[in-house]
Amino acid sequence: MVTQLLSEVTSPVQIKRSNRQIAIIPFETYDLSEFRDSLDAASIIFDLEPNFSSDAFITSDFSEAETQRKQRDAVRVIQAASTILKASDENPKYALVVTKQDIFATRFNFVFGLANHSLGVGLISTARLTEWHDGISPAQMKERVLKEAAHEIGHLGGLVHCEKETCLMAFSETIEKVDKKLPMLCEDCRRKLKTSGR
Repeated sequence: MVTQLLSEVTSPVQIKRSNRQIAIIPFETYDLSEFRDSLDAASIIFDLEPNFSSDAFITSDFSEAETQRKQRDAVRVIQAASTILKASDENPKYALVVTKQDIFATRFNFVFGLANHSLGVGLISTARLTEWHDGISPAQMKERVLKEAAHEIGHLGGLVHCEKETCLMAFSETIEKVDKKLPMLCEDCRRKLKTSGR
């Protein structure tokens, strides 16, 4: 069963409809204030206005696989978010769900994020992007969140993976590859975005 939980009362998610806005919504109780600047910047790269949900979060029950793995299924989370948002009064064109829980996808033991272009919903997990180890700074963690949020927003806008390892749209299966990316699109991806008609 998929439920929508609000901090005070049960009511629809209130998000203003605009083609230039992207709803930024936490998955379960997650204070996004630490990464607000990163999420703002990721949206601005695509000329989108981030609309943070201050009174709502999205959740879903654990599947058997999720319970066994102690990870959330990225596809299930995206589908749950899409169902909830479609039922709300203001269904946004784009939404980015942010979780602190580790996530996986069908062919991968873990993913940093996932997006469904047709549903208009992306998801990122900060779990591995913010893992503490010697030598990492809070600024580096925030840059990782920015880059992966922007990567999933790029997919929502119709972009596919890029072969240039420094491009935001490069596929990253390791944290080292995330760190190699620059917080910007390469020239080819910028051109594709302009012609994608998003």
